[in-house]
Amino acid sequence: MDASVKLIDLCLVQEGGKKEIWGCRMSRGEVEELHARVPKYTKPKGVLVLHSGTKQQFVDKYQEALIKWVPLVDPILDSLVAQKLLTDEAYDNVRSKTTAQEKMRELFRISRGWGMSHKAKLFDALEKHDAPLIQHLKEQYTSVGAMN
Repeated sequence: MDASVKLIDLCLVQEGGKKEIWGCRMSRGEVEELHARVPKYTKPKGVLVLHSGTKQQFVDKYQEALIKWVPLVDPILDSLVAQKLLTDEAYDNVRSKTTAQEKMRELFRISRGWGMSHKAKLFDALEKHDAPLIQHLKEQYTSVGAMN
């Protein structure tokens, strides 16, 4: 960070719009303190490729973590609608929920009856739109064993 920077303005803008939904001003010291507390990113050692049956198991096994940590659900929904896995009514129903966690809970409620290939497509959409989270969970998946 440039030594001449004293204050930093941060803001979150609503997706698809220009409306600011959150903002704050932090001092250089606050940013440096926060940066020191955030774990450093480590490059994955390898890439784990999952097949349809394993993708279904992965989605089922990490449902709770996915509900908790997927921040942007709408792009995932768009992928599922494009693949005709969600009806317009189901899409609208999930989108009507207020928080990402509520949206993911509703998506998982809808997906209960899905078979292996549909859940594999859900996994692919999750991986496409939140690759860092999926990679992190994949590392856990392989370290504890696929069937635990």
